[in-house]
Amino acid sequence: MKKLCLYFFSVLVSQILFAQNDTTPTPQWRPLYHFTPAKNWTNDPNGLLYLNGKYQLYNQQNPFENFWGHMSWGHATSTDLIEKNPDLVLRFTIAVMKGARYLKANREGTIKVLQKYAKNVPVEHISESMDETQPTVLADGQAALELRQLDLGLRGTMLGIADAQRPALDKVYDYSFIQKAVAELAAKGWKPGD
Repeated sequence: MKKLCLYFFSVLVSQILFAQNDTTPTPQWRPLYHFTPAKNWTNDPNGLLYLNGKYQLYNQQNPFENFWGHMSWGHATSTDLIEKNPDLVLRFTIAVMKGARYLKANREGTIKVLQKYAKNVPVEHISESMDETQPTVLADGQAALELRQLDLGLRGTMLGIADAQRPALDKVYDYSFIQKAVAELAAKGWKPGD
């Protein structure tokens, strides 16, 4: 019995290792509108901004293996992020606005939802985090001015752009899709809970 268990364990381990080292392309698993690197592990996408005619995205990724570890910074750019499928971007933006409005209108319900996915996080930490981040999104969907200024400064530093050379905020942050989403929700009379 020990030999049989050892055999099955070794097969399982070899399958796991093989799966993580497999280089077979899997385009059927790539999301329609979320960024993924060409290969291996990625997480924590952030720093989405528009600069010098390109959309910029920073993210953490493991360039060597298909699992968490050896975290490095990745950087992706696109010149046609919105032009390829503006309807999809608008639908996604409307969904985000609905979520943000639900969060603002239903604190306790939001905390209950978050608890389902953050099982090992004490409720007081979830509440504190939500209370600190919730005010950063304004009613019209824009990020607070102070945060945009801070973000532009950080991204400019990451890109090596001197303060005097950084573009104006309205040249970096495009809220046109947010404005369309807000107008569509207002026209439909949508309220959290609908």
